[in-house]
Amino acid sequence: MTTLALLGNEALRFTTDTIVGYVLRDDSGATPEKVNIIALSAACTHMGCLVQWHSADRTFHCPCHDGLFTEDGEVDKRSSLQPHLSPLPQLQTNVEEGRIYVRVPLSKDDSSFC
Repeated sequence: MTTLALLGNEALRFTTDTIVGYVLRDDSGATPEKVNIIALSAACTHMGCLVQWHSADRTFHCPCHDGLFTEDGEVDKRSSLQPHLSPLPQLQTNVEEGRIYVRVPLSKDDSSFC
C-alpha cells in the first residue's frame, strides 16, 4: 500500500477491486513508538458518492450533496446533511516494518490485508 515515510500528513487515496478509501495518520495519542493510522471507506454514507479530501480544512467533502466528514470519518457538525449521515466506515490497519497495510474486502464475503 504505502509506507509511513511516504504518507506524511495528508490523506492518501487508494483503490482496490472492491473499495475506494483513504489512509491517513492520526496524531492524537501517538507516541514515538506507536503511530496511529486510520483507514476509511471513501463512500459517503448518504448515497455512496466518493468523498474528496480537502487539505485546507482537513475534512472529507461529498461532491454530491455537500456532506462533510472529519479527518477521522465522523460526521462534521457543519454538514447540512448531519441527520442523514453516519460516520465513514473504518477499515482495520496494520503497520509492519514501516509499511502500512489495510484490510479490505476481497469479495462481498471475505476480507484480507493488502
